[in-house]
Amino acid sequence: MKKCISLGLVIASALSFTTPCLAADKDASAPPPLLIGFECANELMDSIGFLGRGTDFPAFLGRDVSTELKRQDARSHLVSVECVGEPELKASSTPIVESGVEQNVLSSLSVSFPLQLKIKNGKSDILLNVDQNYMVENMDQPGQQKVTQNFIVNK
Repeated sequence: MKKCISLGLVIASALSFTTPCLAADKDASAPPPLLIGFECANELMDSIGFLGRGTDFPAFLGRDVSTELKRQDARSHLVSVECVGEPELKASSTPIVESGVEQNVLSSLSVSFPLQLKIKNGKSDILLNVDQNYMVENMDQPGQQKVTQNFIVNK
């Protein structure tokens, strides 16, 4: 009898560890989202690197948006991301004096990408208009930069 109980506990333990792995494998095999219309940000290419997310902004936007959707609902699968307008860039500077010369140094940068998302959530297809915003602060303080992402649902 003890052998049966022990074997049952071993099998139950093994199942509890394999179930999450199977779910993760299923999600990893999902195709990446289709990325559309990102040529609208070509003029910002020099500024994209300041966001600290890499230079392939359609790819990191897709990853960041997908991560946020999964955080809100694990059943969400991002089918496509379309840039539907020109990104909005805002910057601010701080005056500094270096070698007796006053100059302005970039201190913060905000970039908002207007996106339309197609999401598969269970049996439902959802179209969602969002702004994916990146805010970089303390750019004038080496090693102190802080990047914040904001996922703003518009509709």
